[in-house]
Parts: sequence; structure tokens; C-alpha cells
Amino acid sequence: MDQEPNPLAIECLKNTIWHALDQNLLPTALFTAERLYGMDGTSPDTAHLVSLVHYRAQEYNKAASFYTSSINNSSHLGCLYIYSLSCFELKEYSKAIFALEKSTSLWENVPTSSLSSTSTRLVLPTAAMIHTLLGKLYRAVESDVKAIRSFAFALRLDPFIWEAVEALCHYGVDLQVSSIYNSITQDVLPKPAEEDPPASPEKATTSTPFSFGKQSDSFNFNPSTFIGRPTTRTRQKQQPTTPAMGGTPAPKFLFGSGSTPIVTPMKDTSDPAFTTPTDSRASAARALQNAPIRRGARAPQGGPASLSLSSSSAMNSSTEFAPRRSTRQAAEVAKKNISASSSSLSSSSSRFGVSSNGNVSTSSKPTFAMGPPTTVPGLKSRSSTKQTKNTTEDQTSEDALVFIINLYTLFAKACLHFCKYDCTTALTILQDFPESQKQTPWALAKYARIHFEKVEYAKSLEYFEALRVTDRFRIEDMDYYSTLLWHLHKDYELSHLAYDLSNFARNKYQTWCAIGNACSLQHEADAALRCFRRASQVDPSAPYPYTLQAHEYVANDSYEHAQDSYRLALKADKLHYNAWYGLGMVFLRLGNTNMAEVHFRRAAAINPINVVLICCIGMVLEKRGQNEDALAQYSRATAMQPSSAMSRYKRARLLVKLRRFDEALRELRVLATLATDEASVFFLLGQVYKLLGEKEDAVKAFTVALNLDPKGSQMIEEALESLGYEMGGAGNTGASSSSGNGGVVQPNPAIIVT
Repeated sequence: MDQEPNPLAIECLKNTIWHALDQNLLPTALFTAERLYGMDGTSPDTAHLVSLVHYRAQEYNKAASFYTSSINNSSHLGCLYIYSLSCFELKEYSKAIFALEKSTSLWENVPTSSLSSTSTRLVLPTAAMIHTLLGKLYRAVESDVKAIRSFAFALRLDPFIWEAVEALCHYGVDLQVSSIYNSITQDVLPKPAEEDPPASPEKATTSTPFSFGKQSDSFNFNPSTFIGRPTTRTRQKQQPTTPAMGGTPAPKFLFGSGSTPIVTPMKDTSDPAFTTPTDSRASAARALQNAPIRRGARAPQGGPASLSLSSSSAMNSSTEFAPRRSTRQAAEVAKKNISASSSSLSSSSSRFGVSSNGNVSTSSKPTFAMGPPTTVPGLKSRSSTKQTKNTTEDQTSEDALVFIINLYTLFAKACLHFCKYDCTTALTILQDFPESQKQTPWALAKYARIHFEKVEYAKSLEYFEALRVTDRFRIEDMDYYSTLLWHLHKDYELSHLAYDLSNFARNKYQTWCAIGNACSLQHEADAALRCFRRASQVDPSAPYPYTLQAHEYVANDSYEHAQDSYRLALKADKLHYNAWYGLGMVFLRLGNTNMAEVHFRRAAAINPINVVLICCIGMVLEKRGQNEDALAQYSRATAMQPSSAMSRYKRARLLVKLRRFDEALRELRVLATLATDEASVFFLLGQVYKLLGEKEDAVKAFTVALNLDPKGSQMIEEALESLGYEMGGAGNTGASSSSGNGGVVQPNPAIIVT
């Protein structure tokens, strides 16, 4: 059975592979890829397709091996991209970076104006995709400057790459969001497909050489031809391909001032039998023009995010795409159709004064005459109807473009301000979302995270619960949700969350963070530490598991291990302010106020709206005797978030220390309405009343504190006894003959706040 590989058999195997990949039939794709590579292993296009199959099957080592197996493969853009993706998954970042930087000439000029759609597949990567991959690689090796530059290039070339938006926002880059998305033109919108004329019986019976029984489109996909939608076309003789781009040459596009492509069909002069007739060129041009392909370059609109494409780069884009389905003809049928169409063309073209060789005949004249148009009452002309239709389509396209620009602008601005911890502005932008987007998981998660960062735990809980109802299987942000439940001491809800996540996402670090928080709330420190360590092993690039592990070490007074875990978190993410805060707390407990202040200020520089960090800076200054500076920090925190009980309490306590009792009393009265269940607040309020001589109010405040915290009864009772001694007069040992209860005046039960 040894014979030369049949090109049509190779195409059939490629179609089968693409079909299997589309339907996630990986065993079928792997089996067929092995057959294909045995038949056509020297082709770079085949190597790219086979390596893609192994990459989808998560066989990263084997997928990467095709790039290094041949010189031709190493100069193929698709093989280079799969190799780099595989190295990224294998954590061999330096190899991928070296390969991409060495082969910059292969991908730096690849156009990004045409994207995949419902009828086309983007086989080869664009420059924007490779810049995005480079950004991830640079970030993995902690080359932040290069990562920012790569993500910025990717976003400039393709504003729809959301990974680039999130990465740049996380790095704190001040994005000009309006400039980025205002550069989008209508070329990104799919073109409305026009109805095709009914196919002639002769063309309707034409099928692919490999149709299985009844003709089906499932196996009619040609992965190396740039076609907008299935059309019946003659098969051209295979042309030599460019190794850098891959794929069989297809009609090229020249983009001029407008968006209408000029189709330049490719001819084979060596074989007249495969010369494309004129009518075939016209039908191909019409089909390609009407196809829903995002095909123009984004016209520059001013601003840094604009992208312009030259005609030469647009021409090279023709081999980037492959249609999902296309019809091909057998060689014999193709020759027959070509001959028939050529003869019909000769007979029809002679009627219009065009000879068979394409020259205009001056002697012949058209055999028809144009008379006056016939007008039918009540019937619009075809041209006016078409003009109205075009106007409606233009208006619809404009409305769609405005909607897309506004939508992405709002999401990008919300992401940007959230990453800057500008929570107030982020909330305002979220309120401007369309109603259809406000209840989506992404928006609800941002609402919850914003209130979590503002230490507004009650509101954050509401949005997290709504998020769980909307998307029960969401895993992102669940680590913060579990921490929120830990702060609120919601034991049952936290245990249920940990159990639920472990059922469907056991291999996610968020799950192990939730289980660890549940164990921590049960005071099972060892089990919690094991869970946090497991979370860091699942995803070493996530900083939050290290931080939770360090918090647990601090709770157990293991400060050395805590410092190690905090530093691992900072190694994963230098902008993780929780780790900077944790290190500051460790140094503060160890008495090193200078280092504590350094770390607190570093955390506050990352998250300037967190009142806890501002209060920590005030605590350090207070310990060093800089009371006025500390008071300024507490006042700043109170002004930033008036509902913060922590900042008001610290400010009131420092005012008492500075003997500014009237200001302290005003602060404590407000605080008593915010923290109705905090015994320390009412105890301090009683002390202020006592110092101001308002003994009755002092007794009431001490009594409330005693009811809230019976464990601190000794200190509170001593304060009450001191009031009873003063009320009883000199020589009184503290027993009150009038009350009979040691001088403690029983307060009115109606005044007690519980």
C-alpha cells in the first residue's frame, strides 16, 4: 500500500482534526494527528496542527518538541506560538522568552485587524496575542518593566484583550481608557450576510471528495484558506507557502482608504486548466465581501491606542485564517465545471463586446437597449429600497459600535479604579453599568470586594451572597469571601462554603483558603496551617495563601515563620499590601517601631483608602510619643470613613490621653451609636464622664460595659466602686448604707443599651 501521500487525503485528515478539536474529541484528534504526521511530517503546517492537538491534550512536553525537531518548524509562526505556550505551562519561562525574542521578525508585523468569528477561525496568532503571552512570561520572571511594555503593546493593537487591561491596572499604570476604546471602528463588527442566489442544480450536486454518504459540512473545513463562508469554488493548484506564515495561499486583500476589500485572485500560469475564470472571480469576490469577517484595519482616531495597517501587512493576513466549513470539488469535477464556465463566459462576454481573451471589442455592440424604466404605482424602486436598507444598517452598526465602546470603557474604568483602591469612584462607575450588566458575576464580585476593602463587612456580605446565588460555581474571589466570613465569625456559613467549594474545585487554591479559614475559626491552628500550605502548593503564584498562613503564625506568636510567609507573598506579588501590613504588625509586636512604620507606609502607599493601615501608622507614631502626628492620622482615617469604629476609638482614646475631654466625649457619643456591642467603648465613655464630673452618666456607661463583657467585671467594678467612694464621702470604705450593694447605683434598665 506504499504510495505517495494524496493531498486530498491529507486535507481530509486535517478537516477531521479541526472538527475533533471544535467538538473537544481529543482522543480522535490525537489519533488522527498521528496518522497525519506519519503522512506529512515534513510540513510545518502539519507540525503546527499536531502540536496544537498535543497542547490541547495538556501534553506540553510533546507539543513543545515539534518546534525544535526541524529548522522549518522553528521558522513557522504557529509552531513558535505553541512552543511558547507549552513552555509557559511547563514554567520554562526563559526558553519561551528567548524563542519569541529571537523570532521577532516572524510576528511583529502580523496584522491584528481581522479576528475570529462564527464562520472563520484564526489559525495563527496575531501580534497582540504574542505580546500578551510575552507580558505573562515577563511577569513570571519578575521583569515588570518589560511586562508592562508588552501588555501595553497588546492593548494598543487589540483593545479587546482583557488580560492586558487587568494586568496593566494591577501594575498601577494610569491608562487613558477613553483613548484606547475610542480608536475602535466599525471594522470590528461582523458584516451582515446577504442572501445568496439559489444554487444551480449543477453546483448543488457538487460535493467534497470526502463526503460520507449524504453531503455534510462537518468535514468540509479547509484549515488554510481565507474564506468568509462556504462557497462553491474551483480548486486551484497548490502554490508554495511561506514557512513563516504557514497555510495554503489564498486570495489576498488590499485595504485602501475605504473598508471594501479588493480581491486579488492568484493564478497558476503553468497550467491553463486551473486558471480561475472571470465569473468565478466575481462570485468569490462577492462571497468574500459579504462574509462576516472583521476585516479592516482599525483606522487611527488620534491618541496612543490607534493602530494603522499598511497594505502589505494586510496582504499577508490572508493566510492567517481558515474557515470552519468550506466546500471543495474533486479534480475531475473541477475541470468539467471550469470548462463549462469558460465556454459560457465566452458566449456571454461576446454579447457585451468582450472577446474571450479579455480585450474589449470595438466592433461589436450590445444586443440589448435600455428603455425608460417601468414605474409601478405603490411600489418602491429597488435602488431606493436598497438605500433605505443600507441607511438602517449603518445606523444599527453605529449604535452597536457606541454600545461596545461605552461598555468596555465602563468595565475598564471600574477595573482601573478598583486596582488603585479608589473605591468611591469605582462604585460610581459600577452604578453607571447597564442594567443587564449590574447583576453579572464580575460586577457583583467587584461590589463585594470594594466594600471588603473599605471594611464595610455587612455590605460586602450582601453582595457576596448575591454573587453565590448568581454563580454558585464561581471560584474567583471566594478566598476573600471566606476571610470575610472569618471576620464576621459566621462559622456555619464558612463551613458550608468550604464544603461546597471542595466538591467542584478541589484543585483551586481558593478552596484550600476557605477550608483553612474554617479550621482557623474553629481554633484548629495546625489544620489551618496545613490547608494554607496546600493552597500555596496548588498555585505558588498566588500571594494570598502565604498571607493567610502568616496571619495564622502571628496568632500563634510564631513571628519568624510569619515573616518568611509574608516575604513569600511579596515575592509572588510585590503590590500585595496585606503582606506589607502583616510584616508591619510583626515588627510592631517585636518593638521595632521604625521598621513597622516603613512597612505600614508601604502598604498605605498601595492602598491609600484603607483606614486600618492609616490607624496602624498612627499607632506607631503614638508609641514613639508623636501624639499630634498620631492624632492627625486618626483624624484623617475618621474623615475618610466616618463609619469606622476603629479610627474613632483610637482618636477618642488619644484625646483622653491629651486631656481634651470635651472632644473625646463628642467622639465617644458618636462611637457608641456605631459600636453598640463593644464594652471597651462604653468603659472609655464612663471614664470620660467620670473625669468631667458627670457621675450618673459614668455609672450608666460602666454598667453597660459590665453587661457587654462580664469577663472584665473586675476592672469595671473597681471603676464603679471609685465612684461610690466619692459619692459616699470621706471615711466611707466603699459600702453604701443607702443602696446596700457596695455603693453601686443600679441604673435604670431602660437606659441600658444591649
